[in-house]
Amino acid sequence: MSALLAGTLLLPAGCGKEQGSGTGATDSAGDERTIKAFDINPQPREKVKDGGTLRWGINEFPTQWNRNHVDGNLAMAAVISNALLPSPFRSDEKAEISPETDYVLDAQVTSTKPKQVVTYRLNPKAKWSDGKPITWADYRAQWQALNGRDPDYRIVSSTGYQDIEKVARGKDDHEVVVTFARPFGDWQALFGPLLPAATNRDAESFNTAWLNKIPVTAGPFKFGGFDQTAKTITLVRDDAWWGERSKLDRIIFRASEQDSLISAFGNGELDIIDIGPSAPDYARARSTTGAEVRQAAGPDFRHFTFNGSGPLLTDVRVRQAIQLGINREAIAQSDLQGLDWPVTPLNNHFFMNTQEGYQDNASALGAYNPDKAKQLLDAAGWKLNGQVRQKQGRTLDLRFVVPSGGADQ
Repeated sequence: MSALLAGTLLLPAGCGKEQGSGTGATDSAGDERTIKAFDINPQPREKVKDGGTLRWGINEFPTQWNRNHVDGNLAMAAVISNALLPSPFRSDEKAEISPETDYVLDAQVTSTKPKQVVTYRLNPKAKWSDGKPITWADYRAQWQALNGRDPDYRIVSSTGYQDIEKVARGKDDHEVVVTFARPFGDWQALFGPLLPAATNRDAESFNTAWLNKIPVTAGPFKFGGFDQTAKTITLVRDDAWWGERSKLDRIIFRASEQDSLISAFGNGELDIIDIGPSAPDYARARSTTGAEVRQAAGPDFRHFTFNGSGPLLTDVRVRQAIQLGINREAIAQSDLQGLDWPVTPLNNHFFMNTQEGYQDNASALGAYNPDKAKQLLDAAGWKLNGQVRQKQGRTLDLRFVVPSGGADQ
């Protein structure tokens, strides 16, 4: 198997969708081009061969495998554990969300007054690799771990969980009733990945039970082992899986620096890697004999975040001036040079431009307009003095911090 991903969206073969469906976008040259929502060569399941090993290159070797822990919030930890752990919902290429029926048969808002109530009907076949069933108690323990009330739990986020008033047993162990103290519209984002109650029951277990180990699973694959020397993580088919049997025998993830991954792929040592937004890696990939380079949209974007509480940015006119003074299309053109991808600013805080419901919400503030930016700064009292803007003896001197270590920064 040879495949190389230029985007970040990876879906299983055999999903039965039309390949490469996407939306039109106008690039900086004014040409209408198609942004692919996905590019995976879908095939009917019966045409996919049984057996084999997939060798997958990754650029980090996680040590904390609890993804709800602050140290476990890693992209590669998610890629690997998605084959091992439950999530109640799945999202398709258009961001349409539906229950993951191997775990949850149905989930919906069952009441809004006086409080929002969500009821989950769990798949009674679902169980952890230690043989214990997945029940309402696992959901309750996860809420108690992630609601932010106990600071000893080193959680990555309490969003949503802090709005829950209680998690209770429904008519049996496979019905979960979640009552919110305050309405939470994004409730489908909760409880994924789900961990067993045993590893959420106290802060010590939460913080350490998944450190350099994967103690329990509940997916089509189970944990096969770490090799710290070779930097590999092996997953093997779980024959106790109650859902559709996995086609692969095993997946071996191999961690290395990005440049080494490209070389290993070129040498035939790896079957799949994500080259990310790197033009040189993209060029190397395209020149690799027998490789398939696939490009697709992903739920990723770059953005500028303004600290509105900072003393220089409390005035909305200053923030708007900075926004209007940033030529986002020029930045995107530079970032995407050599990647054969449309230059299209996102202009929406919630939807990608391949998803249903997307619309351009930026209005006039989405356009590069340095003249308007100057007018706003003048109106806010920041007058031009030589090459800088000053007000009451202060200079409009802003700091912008970017991550280190990325060749594409």
